Amino acid sequence: MSGDIGSDLLKRLEMIREDIIMRAENALKRASDAGADAMRHNISTRPTTWMRENRGKTGRIETGAMLEAVESKVSKDRHSLTGEWGWIDTQKAYFLVQENGGLNQFTGGSIEAMEALRDASIVAQEAFAKAMR
Repeated sequence: MSGDIGSDLLKRLEMIREDIIMRAENALKRASDAGADAMRHNISTRPTTWMRENRGKTGRIETGAMLEAVESKVSKDRHSLTGEWGWIDTQKAYFLVQENGGLNQFTGGSIEAMEALRDASIVAQEAFAKAMR
């Protein structure tokens, strides 16, 4: 009978472990999606001063490539879960200039930082914490 108790306990512990992993994976998915959504929103609503004043832009969308390249994903291996969002598979140098600020190659002026990815991290952290409650 003691073998049954030990076996039942191991089964129960394995079910608890699987539940924790599933909850964490779901929370990471929600957080990564929230981060990507917030990043897209930031790109869409944070124009450079020059673009706002000279072209009436309300965001940093010229071709749509930077916005469309934002994605999210969760990956899992035996020992870890990883959630990410941003420019994962498609990256262009100008994305980082827009994100961090820098030299405008066309005008020689400076481009103020958009900080879309940076600020989206706050949204993702809050979404993860909420999902894990």
